[in-house]
Amino acid sequence: MSTANTTDRDSLRVLRTNMIKTLQGILYDLKHWKELPPTKSKQSAGATLGYVFTRNGRFTYLLLWMTTFTIFIITLMVVSTSFRPRRMVYPSSPYWA
Repeated sequence: MSTANTTDRDSLRVLRTNMIKTLQGILYDLKHWKELPPTKSKQSAGATLGYVFTRNGRFTYLLLWMTTFTIFIITLMVVSTSFRPRRMVYPSSPYWA
């Protein structure tokens, strides 16, 4: 096995681990909302959410999650519409050329 293959596998493993830890961290922070520093200092909910989503460099992985999810949904929509049977629609205007 070459070193490049193991390096690629290790980097993918680290990426997957960091993406999972990002979701776990966000869920943990949302569960412990009252103990977060912005909440204790009486800041707004938006400031607290910003803290939760950007804490410890989470925003990059959160953005990667959202991009992956969006691409997945778009792919599902394209695949589902491509297999749908098409029916002929005739124009309702008598002036259709």
